[in-house]
Amino acid sequence: MAPVTRKTASSGAFKPVHRKTSQTNTNSFADIARTNGYSISQNGDTNRSALVPINQLADQINPLRDMADRVGREVDHFAETLDKFNDRLHGQDAYDAAIDLTQGYRDFASGMVKKLKKRHDAQRVNEMKNDFGKRVTQSPIRSSSVTAIVGPVTHNDGDDDMPAQTSLDTLRQWQAELDTWDLFRIMLDLRYSPKKQLRQQEKEARLAELGTQNTYTSDAELWERFTLDNDSARERHLVVKWLQAAANHGESDIEAIADELEKKSGRGTGIWFNGWMETRERIKGTKRMRVYSTASPESLDVKRTHSNEPLVSSLDPDAPTRQYRVLEKADEYSERALWMTCWEMLRRGHSWFDICQWCSERNQSWRAVSMAASSDSDANIALPGASAGSLWRRMCYSLVQGGSTDEYEAAVYGVLSGDLDSVKRVCQSWDDCIFAHYNSLLIGQLEEYLQKSFPERFSSGITNRFALFDSLRHHGDQKDVAQNLIRRLMEQSSTSQEAQQPLKLLQGSLIADTFSDLCKNLATAISDAAWYQTTSTTIAPLRTAVSPDTQRESVIFNDYDSLRIVTHMVLMLREFHEPLSDTKTDPQALDNIIAAYIQLLRAAGKWDLTPVYAARMSPVRGTKSLAQTMTDVQTPQEKMHFTKLMAMYGIDTVAVLIEQTKYLMEEVLPIKSNGQRNLKIIENSKEDIYPGQRVKLDFVEDGQGGEGIADHLGVFHLIEGQWDITFQTLAYACRKLLLSGCFQEASHLVDQLSFDMLCGAKSRSILGTSVNVMDREETSLLLQDVEHVAKLRVLQKQCRGYYELSLLVKAVDALNVWRRVEHDYATKVPRPSSLPAKVKAAFENTCAAIEPVLSGILLHAKDGTQDPHLPTM
Repeated sequence: MAPVTRKTASSGAFKPVHRKTSQTNTNSFADIARTNGYSISQNGDTNRSALVPINQLADQINPLRDMADRVGREVDHFAETLDKFNDRLHGQDAYDAAIDLTQGYRDFASGMVKKLKKRHDAQRVNEMKNDFGKRVTQSPIRSSSVTAIVGPVTHNDGDDDMPAQTSLDTLRQWQAELDTWDLFRIMLDLRYSPKKQLRQQEKEARLAELGTQNTYTSDAELWERFTLDNDSARERHLVVKWLQAAANHGESDIEAIADELEKKSGRGTGIWFNGWMETRERIKGTKRMRVYSTASPESLDVKRTHSNEPLVSSLDPDAPTRQYRVLEKADEYSERALWMTCWEMLRRGHSWFDICQWCSERNQSWRAVSMAASSDSDANIALPGASAGSLWRRMCYSLVQGGSTDEYEAAVYGVLSGDLDSVKRVCQSWDDCIFAHYNSLLIGQLEEYLQKSFPERFSSGITNRFALFDSLRHHGDQKDVAQNLIRRLMEQSSTSQEAQQPLKLLQGSLIADTFSDLCKNLATAISDAAWYQTTSTTIAPLRTAVSPDTQRESVIFNDYDSLRIVTHMVLMLREFHEPLSDTKTDPQALDNIIAAYIQLLRAAGKWDLTPVYAARMSPVRGTKSLAQTMTDVQTPQEKMHFTKLMAMYGIDTVAVLIEQTKYLMEEVLPIKSNGQRNLKIIENSKEDIYPGQRVKLDFVEDGQGGEGIADHLGVFHLIEGQWDITFQTLAYACRKLLLSGCFQEASHLVDQLSFDMLCGAKSRSILGTSVNVMDREETSLLLQDVEHVAKLRVLQKQCRGYYELSLLVKAVDALNVWRRVEHDYATKVPRPSSLPAKVKAAFENTCAAIEPVLSGILLHAKDGTQDPHLPTM
């Protein structure tokens, strides 16, 4: 289906979708030009009321109202993209549609990132350079990477997709969303595919194609066999690759870091990496001043400048570790800067070839040799050499355990060997910690796989002579590794703040395979917010409401971007992912999430986007949500458009209108207090011209509530047919208005939706002619036709309630008008000598309005039983 727009919906060029509609005719609408005299307002006032403003709606959830001003073009794009795949997002095509839908959302986020980088990338790079400049001079501080929000800047680049005011934080938010969609796409393929049997057959076919391994099996083939044979290893490898891509947001970041570190070194361009220059000059100077035996450089006693610490006596790379001595401050800075850059390149997923080339270009060939790795494998794990790289990994681990002088040097070799503690020491963020654990687990799994599957490639005694960090034993039960890791990061002080950010909660649930739990908890948080010290008609209560925000996932509900992302993921996964299916998950919970998103769209004024989401809820919940949304639609033209939109998605339009009336009457209409009296029409009078009593002047008071309700119900005149539903609903509304003391709004209802007008408009399709079925003269000819007699009796019974309530309201209105006219005439000085025509007309109108009432009305309810409210009215 093409994206829904106001133009396409109004043109009538729409088709029904897969949900079944009711048997009633909900898709036929009279053209506004031929609505039998109906206008926006009978008195010509198009702005008579605010039609129940959104901020007065009883069911609006506060956090959503607060977020509404920040909603941008993305909600329109997401709704249009969902609509595009709406027909496919069910049944056997649901998974493939979800793949395409995810790609569409991912591409939109990518486009936003590219646009925002044009505005803020220079600012981002400068901030990154400052951060590295600070880190290189101090020990790594493992804390949350939450960065202070940078103030917005106004841009006039004419881009309609983005607001004029954006900030660096806006770029970060969209980059995080792009990363989230990338992760979701990975998990769609790994976990959520319903084609598991087909995937297994493809895997077996590929293994058969590879054949039996031998001594000459390439490193790339070893790695492919490993990931094919081990699903968890493949998942961890893809998560590691995702983490590396998420860290590498700028193509020139490494060069920018190097430039900043060069600037901080104070040595000038091109020489900051030319070895330990300061240390070398210090050693030379000392030798010139003293005489030392060349046979024993260890005996050289040199102190660091401006301190008493012993300086190394030789310049080989192992000297600081071997001698337990230090370098000059400037050289120590350069050394740390080089290792930090190598770590960043590893962390960002740069190829081994690029890292080695970068080191070689800076006269650090020995570092390139020390990090030598396979060039024919994308595994980022050293496989070549003795025992498929096992010996090499053990040498790297030995170096880490031997006491590297710098944390970043230890981290580099920790990544190569699969060590955990050395890498964790330099972690700056939640992502870094996940990377450290998953890299360690992956190497641990590889070691175990190689030793079990290819024992012939291992020389005897390697595992006994040289230690390697046992990551699998350290992490325990492999089934719960991801969940336990995400939970620990949530609890530990260095990462807890970042881990509880909305998108990190979402990413963590995808990694730990707890997305269904997150959805349940989010639905509960929404329920708590909607039901705490109040009630809701669109949000289902999932427990006895507690104070809002006690559920961790409430931060997602309080962040509209995250709520948007989770909502669309739910819409996709519930179609084919068993843990989110109706058989495994309470559909009320998932519908809470969608209902909350609809409330957000309402608060943002995007009411025309809501039907596509309501159509994917249960019919009852969707009807309730749209019933509230109808109260946001004001003009008759917009009501027609919205009603057509609902019909496009197979939604029972009449059910929505009935539910809207119920909502207006029970939730919006003010409750009549015990102290509020009924209309007092008659008062005592001692004046001679009155027989002891008279009609009270201005007995109808202004401002009794319910303003705008009649305008909402005007849509019943726009729909064709629906005789019984129309008069039954309007009778219910009129009765509720009268019982609530809202006489003025009841009068407006009867005036705007007059019985004569409705009867004439709706009787033609049933009787073949426009007729007032309660008028004896008009129906006299119909009564002569036997076929019409039975229909006429049924129609009269169905509309009698609204007809008689209209008579009552008109009679009271006439009395009120008469009393005013009579008072003006009686108090006018001098009194006219003859009775004015205005007074005569008012008297005649009053008599005509009262006469039907005196003959007896409202004696029985529709079903023939006594209605307890009738005597009150």
